Amino acid sequence: MQDRGESDPEPKAERAAWPDLDTDGSATKAAKQQDEVPEQPAESKAPPAQPEWPAATADETLDKPTPVKDEVEPEPEPDEPEPKPTEHEEPEPADVEKQEPAEPAEPDELPPLLKGFKAVPPLLSDINLSLDDRFLYASCWGTGELRQYDVSDPFAPRLTGSVHIGGIVRRSPHPATGSVNGGPQMVEVSRDGRRVYLTNSLYRAWDSQFYPDGIRGWMVKCDAAAAGGLKLDAEFFVPFEPGYRPHQVRLQGGDSSSDTYCYP
Repeated sequence: MQDRGESDPEPKAERAAWPDLDTDGSATKAAKQQDEVPEQPAESKAPPAQPEWPAATADETLDKPTPVKDEVEPEPEPDEPEPKPTEHEEPEPADVEKQEPAEPAEPDELPPLLKGFKAVPPLLSDINLSLDDRFLYASCWGTGELRQYDVSDPFAPRLTGSVHIGGIVRRSPHPATGSVNGGPQMVEVSRDGRRVYLTNSLYRAWDSQFYPDGIRGWMVKCDAAAAGGLKLDAEFFVPFEPGYRPHQVRLQGGDSSSDTYCYP
């Protein structure tokens, strides 16, 4: 049993570590504060951070390349097939003349209005349909031609007849008088569809531009065959007095026009 008066080695070492106490004990408190170490909390077992890119500073751009996975290019889409004709689309008939072609001509033969064109346009000025809806007549005032089409099948019209008389350059003659000017303009068809009448003046302003030498008025008749076809009547030629321009004629018993329904 140790004597209380004897000093223990551990307390001696402890006392040697502490500075002498001041009268107010401040030095002792300061030493204790330095000696005390705050207790650290237990470290949490969070997974270590694995930054993929360093943090961007103010001077660094924020655009960072990102890892791209291997992309598979999509297969090209097959070409779309061409649309097939619908039920409403009719095939184009091969034996139909769809347009009246212009007739080439020398500039010296043409009126001033057409010299730069170097051709005579058809100038389709009138059409008329027979009362039975079978034949359609088209007058080409410029080229001096009357055309007959069989339109009994509206989707497959056929050219069935043609007659030339007059024209800007052709000046096709009539058997009863020789060369004539003007061309087939207004068309009137008899109710039985066998007689077709033509006059040659359009309007005064147009007449003087396309026929500068003046329109000498006339009326002629064509005979139409029942099965199709046209023939100029060699004995029917009605000239008009100078200054008169025949524009349209009407038949006393009615004709194939809208007003034919006014007759019994």
